[in-house]
Parts: sequence; C-alpha cells; structure tokens
Amino acid sequence: MSAEGSDAKKSPVSPDESIHDEKRPHHQPDVDNDISKANAKLANPLAGISHEQLMENGAEFARTHGLGHSEDLFRKGALAAQDPLAFDSISHFTEDEKAIFRREYTHRWDHPSTLYYLVILCSVAAAVQGVSLLVLVWILSNQ
Repeated sequence: MSAEGSDAKKSPVSPDESIHDEKRPHHQPDVDNDISKANAKLANPLAGISHEQLMENGAEFARTHGLGHSEDLFRKGALAAQDPLAFDSISHFTEDEKAIFRREYTHRWDHPSTLYYLVILCSVAAAVQGVSLLVLVWILSNQ
C-alpha cells in the first residue's frame, strides 16, 4: 500500500479537494457577513445617511475648505452622490438641475473635443518618454 493511499484514509478531505482549495473556500458565516457589510459600505459610503445629515455634511465640508460661497452646491452634491440615479425623486433639485442630470446620464461621452485631444496628447507623450528611457537604459548598458 502506498503512502498516498494511507493518507487518503486518514484525511477527512477528499483526494480531489485540498484544505486550501480556492475553488471551494470554507467561510465562516460571521466572516461572510462582515465582508458583505464592508463591501456594501465601500460600494456607497453615503448609503443610509439621511438627506438632512448629508446636506449638513456637504455644507460643513464647503465651510471647512474655504468654499463657503458654494455651500448650496455642496449640499446638493452630497445628495446626488448618495444615489446618482435618484435625482428625479429628490425635491431639493430644481427642474433645470434635473434636466442637467438627465443629459449627463443619457450623453455619457459628450465631452469637449479639447479633453479628448489632451488625453491623446498625454498618452503619446508618456509613450515617447517610455521609449526614450528604454533607449537610454539600452545605451548605458552597452557601454
């Protein structure tokens, strides 16, 4: 009888499965619950906060960072950040602001052409810098 056969009889784990098998992880229920809570909080840290509290937090942020003249925008921005698709049901937004939200949602890639030009220009510049560095390293290593 081989050593493998004797190990298989003693081990509660089947031969096609190991203790560290990532395909079938063994989770404890409380760990799974904690992880799901953490994932939910990471997904939207503003979930579960009342609109009044969000608006106050937005205004406080504006005052703290010297943007007191824009308190109202930060109040509304905090509401929009909590649930970006619920703008129609929030009474604090004007109809003009709701129209802006609708336009942003339906025209996601409608940006100024200058922005696209800048992204392409920076990408090409990064590629040129990378090639230049590669050539410099190659020259120095061949000396």
